Amino acid sequence: MSRAQSYIVRLLRKVEAAYHDGEYERERLVVEKACFRLSHADDLNAALRRLYCVPGFDQFALRLMWLSEHSSEETNRLEGAVIDYDVEALIGTLRLSGRGDGEHTRIAPLAPAQAMETFYEALHRFDRVVDEAKRRSFDGDHFKGADEDSLYRVLSEAGSLNQAARAAGQEDVVKFSTACAGFVQYGLDHGFTHDVRIINMLDHANLTLQTVLAASGTEEYDPLHKNVELLQNPREILS
Repeated sequence: MSRAQSYIVRLLRKVEAAYHDGEYERERLVVEKACFRLSHADDLNAALRRLYCVPGFDQFALRLMWLSEHSSEETNRLEGAVIDYDVEALIGTLRLSGRGDGEHTRIAPLAPAQAMETFYEALHRFDRVVDEAKRRSFDGDHFKGADEDSLYRVLSEAGSLNQAARAAGQEDVVKFSTACAGFVQYGLDHGFTHDVRIINMLDHANLTLQTVLAASGTEEYDPLHKNVELLQNPREILS
């Protein structure tokens, strides 16, 4: 996967995660499908031209085309603040289904109770896709290679978890999900799907996350912090 393609896929996962409200289901589904197709595309430009033909997504596709041309030139596009800007710019190009042509997507903040409910739903989905990735990567006790489609789903759900954790004020989980997404992205970009450590690390990190959030007392967060430190250094773990 090229640098431009990798950056576009990262942006799309963040845009998809932003559409947590069912009101934006059409947008979420199109972005989800585009993310999958672009991540597997042999010709990124051809895939973006097909997206341009989807009604209501022409400006979105044009923005992605511009980003694909400039991401390899501007190394600072990989910085967090720039990524956030690019995500907001992409969201701004999408028009809401059934609304006036001049209206653009706005994502309303969730109420505290709803934010926590959305957070725990995202946490459950993340747990489920990690378990699925582990199951699909083994034949009995034999590791047959990490299932790439499952890893892309882990990336997608890590993005959703990150968004939900931000809304719910769960900063430790924000850091965890960011580090986890970076770890999986590194493994995919550098061809480590043959390495059992990518699945073992994901499984261990997810078990720690689920256990810590089920426990009481802030002192229990120390194992989570240690996992974040490990996930932030994929080169040391996988190389």
